[in-house]
Formats: sequence, structure tokens, C-alpha cells
Amino acid sequence: VSPQEDYVEVEIKDLPGTDGRYANKYIEIDNSKQRLYAWFGGQVQKEISISGFGEGNEVFGVFLISDKQEEQRATTGEYMPYWMSYHYSPNIDSWYALHGLTWTFDDNSQRIYESASNIGVRGTDESITISEEDAKYIFDLLEKGDPILIHE
Repeated sequence: VSPQEDYVEVEIKDLPGTDGRYANKYIEIDNSKQRLYAWFGGQVQKEISISGFGEGNEVFGVFLISDKQEEQRATTGEYMPYWMSYHYSPNIDSWYALHGLTWTFDDNSQRIYESASNIGVRGTDESITISEEDAKYIFDLLEKGDPILIHE
């Protein structure tokens, strides 16, 4: 037997933590993998890289989308496209939300966007940030009351 015959290549798949049967339509966020899975009809419709919670700001469980705004402004001044809130924390007096990469205005009234290199890396606050294109997709897919399942 040659060494090549003893060699077996195994494909390792990065799978979601649920099987699609939780609800007909929901998103699953795996903060440990920095991944979002958009489930519809028992199938993953889209897998998205995220910038998840900063350490110490995590919340886990099942939440319902409580509000949606095409554009929301943070108390820090940044604009958050396709903002969807799902949990209010009285401890920090703020909403936990999913949204696209933030942007502000420079001195010439031109938009300055948050770097896309932040996606895939844990953030520093209570937001879950995704690309603006992916945020629009999720915004159009989900409605108020739809569930978000978040786990580590």
C-alpha cells in the first residue's frame, strides 16, 4: 500500500448552529464565528460575515425585531443604514441593533464610510454590523416581530 492510498481528504464545512426548523423565517447569528445565517423555509438563503458584539456587550437568546429604520442616527453622530433593533438594555440606555457599515460627513459634506475591513472582526459596542448591501437584503427580508437567534 502506498502512502497516497492511505490519504483521505475530508472537507470541513462551517455549518450554522440550527437546522432551519426554529421558524419559517429568521436570522441566526453565531458570534463565535462572526457569521449570520438568513433562514427562510428551512434553508439558509444567505450566509453573511458580521462584525459582532464587543467583549462584555454580548446578549444571547431569541429576540424579536422591534423596529426598523432605513437610516438611523446614533447618539455618537454616525448614520446606520438599514437599522433593525431587537433588544433594549436599560443598563446602557441603548438599543441592540443590526445595521450596515456606518458613515459620517466630512467637512465638505461628503460621506465617510466605516471601513469594510471591520467586517469579520468583533466590534466594540452592542451593534452587529454587516455590509450595506447585506443589511439591505436582511432589512427587506425581515419584518417587525421576526426572530433573531443569537448564540456564541
